[in-house]
Amino acid sequence: MTNTHELTVADTVGYEEFAALAGLEVSSIRQYASSKQTRDQFPKPLDLPGARSPRWERKVAEQWTREREQAAAGRKAGRPPKSSAERIRLDDDQRIALKNRIKDAGIPVLAIANELGFSRRAIVQRLEGLSGWNKSELQTVARMLKVKYSDIVPSRSTK
Repeated sequence: MTNTHELTVADTVGYEEFAALAGLEVSSIRQYASSKQTRDQFPKPLDLPGARSPRWERKVAEQWTREREQAAAGRKAGRPPKSSAERIRLDDDQRIALKNRIKDAGIPVLAIANELGFSRRAIVQRLEGLSGWNKSELQTVARMLKVKYSDIVPSRSTK
């Protein structure tokens, strides 16, 4: 990396310029820079005295953009579709039984969400049957409830 005292403003980029280089929204660059999930793979900003907002060396921003584009080459954009075979839909009796088990165990829905890395809303949608579960998600819930997976999901409901 270049000595920060030798850099000129033309050698650095801020959020807006970084976003333009990468073909992203400014909010995306801010998210990459601050998110726990992405900040370790995102370039560290320069430590410039007197700078009011983060700046990156232009060469580093261009390199990150190239690497990002190369990683995306040949890959469809967005999240890959889940096949219906990978999702488990609980029938009404199973959903009610699961909600009652959770309530009786005194486990807050938010605790389940945090354990799975989801929002509370995502868990509520699963409990209401609006969204299916992954097997690993139900296995985690079973572990939290201190029951066997088969107690929650009898083999007939895996579709």
